[in-house]
Amino acid sequence: MPHLPISSFFIAIFSVALIGLSIPVSLRRVKIGDMIGDSPDQSLHRRIRAQGNFIEYVPLCLIGLVLTGAETASLWPALNIGIALVCG
Repeated sequence: MPHLPISSFFIAIFSVALIGLSIPVSLRRVKIGDMIGDSPDQSLHRRIRAQGNFIEYVPLCLIGLVLTGAETASLWPALNIGIALVCG
């Protein structure tokens, strides 16, 4: 039986986390008035990179999580992958 509810749970967690990473970027952009692209502001640069790293790595891991949940008979592999991703 597929364990897609586990995958759905982690997808929801990471969707909220992305919003949590996006809001500080937007707020900093408004504060310094630099709305497009990169900026010499180091605080904005760090926030952009944190959000960028999240966008680069999490979707592929979530695809792997969904496929693992759909293919394995045990829920533990999908749960372990999701927990490891949250810890990372």
